[in-house]
Amino acid sequence: MRSLSLILIAPCFCTSGPAIAAPPTVEQVNSALDVAVMAAKNGLPRLSLEALQKSLGDGPPTVSTIPPDTKIVYQGARVNTSVPVPKPPLEAIRDRIPDTIFGLSEFWKQSAQAKDVYLALRDVVLPPGRRTEAFLYSLPVKVSRLQPNRMPRTESVAQALVFWARKADLVNDLHRHLEDRSLKDSPEGILLVLLIALEIRDQSAIEEQSARLLQLLDGGTNRRTAEMVAFVGMNFQRDGQFPEVAAELLHQAGLTIAGLDLLEPEEDSPARAVLLAAARSRFALGQRIEAVELLRQYLAVKVEGRYSASSPGLDSQKLETVGRELYRRGMVADAREVLGQVSADSFERRYRAQGLISHSPSPVTSGGIAPPLAMPATLRSAANIKNRQSVANEIWFCALDIETRQSKLLFTLPDFQSVASLAVSPDGLHIAFDATFPGEAMTSDTQIFIVSLDGTAIRSMGRGTMPSWSPEGRRLVCSRYSPAKGIWIMRAEGGDAQLLDESGWSAQWSPDGRLIAYTRRQDGRSSLIVYDIVEDEFFRVFEGERNPFRQISGSFSWSPDSTQLAFMATMAPAGTNNAEFQVATAHVFGAARPIIAYQQQGSFNAAVEWTPSGRRLVCSPVLPSYGTERLYFLDAEQRTAPVYIQGQEPDRRNTGASWLPDSQTLIYISRPVRK
Repeated sequence: MRSLSLILIAPCFCTSGPAIAAPPTVEQVNSALDVAVMAAKNGLPRLSLEALQKSLGDGPPTVSTIPPDTKIVYQGARVNTSVPVPKPPLEAIRDRIPDTIFGLSEFWKQSAQAKDVYLALRDVVLPPGRRTEAFLYSLPVKVSRLQPNRMPRTESVAQALVFWARKADLVNDLHRHLEDRSLKDSPEGILLVLLIALEIRDQSAIEEQSARLLQLLDGGTNRRTAEMVAFVGMNFQRDGQFPEVAAELLHQAGLTIAGLDLLEPEEDSPARAVLLAAARSRFALGQRIEAVELLRQYLAVKVEGRYSASSPGLDSQKLETVGRELYRRGMVADAREVLGQVSADSFERRYRAQGLISHSPSPVTSGGIAPPLAMPATLRSAANIKNRQSVANEIWFCALDIETRQSKLLFTLPDFQSVASLAVSPDGLHIAFDATFPGEAMTSDTQIFIVSLDGTAIRSMGRGTMPSWSPEGRRLVCSRYSPAKGIWIMRAEGGDAQLLDESGWSAQWSPDGRLIAYTRRQDGRSSLIVYDIVEDEFFRVFEGERNPFRQISGSFSWSPDSTQLAFMATMAPAGTNNAEFQVATAHVFGAARPIIAYQQQGSFNAAVEWTPSGRRLVCSPVLPSYGTERLYFLDAEQRTAPVYIQGQEPDRRNTGASWLPDSQTLIYISRPVRK
């Protein structure tokens, strides 16, 4: 087989002349990529790596010997513009290189040595004969039309190189390799240096190289390099250790991409997402003037339709986004100036009607900055309740001491229509939950609220449902219908929401902080998905025939040791009457089948919560003995009868459950029984 590899590859690399070979042609690289793919299909990892290493070791192709396909397709007497024009060979190969490498990476993970992959990709990104250059091989960034404000995941071979360096424990080797090269005039090379410097926390290199990069960008750059600058800026923003660097990179990238869009508009340009991320970075640094100017640039970005016609609907979305950014920071004067009087009046009327803005205007402080606009009076603390009978028709939040078997009324929510999905913050000082006001839909209109445990303050986090705290209490994961349906992660103080999975729903953060579990529906069945934050990988809890469930409910809970999930599910198809619902537990790692802890005919929508000991569950089914929801203990390891939890509020519907850090106080929701 070794001789076969030489026969296949040799025609691609026949060169003569000086020791430093000229860049390959498009045809040579296409042939080498074909060999790499063929080798992978036949289980030959080393051959696939050699093909890439030899074909791109002198840099990317710069010439093609075959003229581009310019065939024009006619429909009747007219040119058929619905048929896309083929890309020129040089543009097509620029996309094929990273596409092929990303596809081969999955094969290499299973069959190649990490060091071999790292060395091959190092020669691709940093060709040995071109010591002043680096080639990132990034794919074009295309934002989703459903979420134009979210910076999509950027993919480049440079990122793959960093991944394999980390996997092979050769990050320091890559760092030394970069130091031996002269990349001070290469924006692409500096971007790679910054990625490695962030990986090893080299603060001096980060400061020096980011300043050099910004200096180079002042002279202009191409779209893909600007997009990679934005990607690196987002990496710094998420890391949180170098906020000034993140703000500067995102600011420059946003302005550059927006400027390129004015010259050559792109329908799926990330300009809006980058400008918004840059503005939020400036806000986080207290640089309000710069942030407001970036929001002006954001509004100036033209939203292109399919036929280059600006969409009024998308333009109104921009106004909505800017309004939210300014009003929630109390910047009323700036909001009215940036949005204009008509748009500002419309924004304020709409959000006062929904209860997001107080009906009385906020007092403006010096500098035209007002305090954040207040929520309406939707909260009644225990100190303001004369007796329980006076609030009998309201929704209660209660604390049940498991040892003394006594419940304490914390506060009530008199103005809400529905409340669910409560989650106590790790410090035990706040409770997150989802709710709707009367007249709102219990789907798309649901908001996430955070209330203090003593019932003295409440604030809205915006649209969303089923919040779950990260263990350090700084972030929330939740589900949203807009601006795109799926799993979102946001800061606990609000803002900077990022979409994790547009196909997922109902996420729960593990106690150790490493995993996020959620459901995903596909081909008529529900899957239980776990996202590993550390490894940046997704996997299914039940693979193939191991999944006995047709539907898995969105209500589930992690065990205290982060190894098991408790959830509700049914084996019946969707829409089946009198379906039998199960409460089950399953190990996330390993092949053990789920344990059915409880099952019941009919509807069962309340949450499941693990006890701090890890031996029992709390849930709230409707049993004949009471006829409404009540809190019960279930054995987590075997099917036994539910055990009524003593001390909960009598003659009320008690649901939901979340533990205070003391491990003996259960917070729950208590509703009136409707006759």
